[in-house]
Amino acid sequence: MRATTDNLFFRDKVELRKKFLPESKTIHVLDCFYGSGRLWNTIQSETEDKKILVTGIDKKRLPGILCGDNRKFLQVLNLSEYEVIDLDAYGNTFDQIEILLKRKYSGVVFFTWCKRGPGPYPVAVGMTGYHIRSGDIDLAADRLSNYFHKRSISFFDVIRVETVGGFNFYDHFVM
Repeated sequence: MRATTDNLFFRDKVELRKKFLPESKTIHVLDCFYGSGRLWNTIQSETEDKKILVTGIDKKRLPGILCGDNRKFLQVLNLSEYEVIDLDAYGNTFDQIEILLKRKYSGVVFFTWCKRGPGPYPVAVGMTGYHIRSGDIDLAADRLSNYFHKRSISFFDVIRVETVGGFNFYDHFVM
């Protein structure tokens, strides 16, 4: 079994976020998969003209962050306090995106969708019962685009990475 890592395509994730940060001098970020905080700490160290204040959520109990299921926090936090919500998971974040849509969140959302090995796609992407095969990245990209289009969300600068037995998508959108 392949180990998960916070370092997979790290520079791509940093650069994507730096490129699409809101214009304001102080930015409040809700990082729903905080981990060690390395991603936003790196962005802050490379973005001297902005102050980035991060509220972290993680399933691991760590000092100074919210501990628990981020879907529960997304349902009760005042999301209007955050200009950015970051959904950088090891799998998919469609449950979290659906919560943001239902709560009518307004701001920038960064997300990651990783798909590994045989197994079903998320129901939200409209591929119920469909299993990944080699070369499916184009079909998955099409389904992902349709998912956002149906929700009237434009999507920009997708980074597509085909990996052994799967793929990763890194993107952002504005709600």
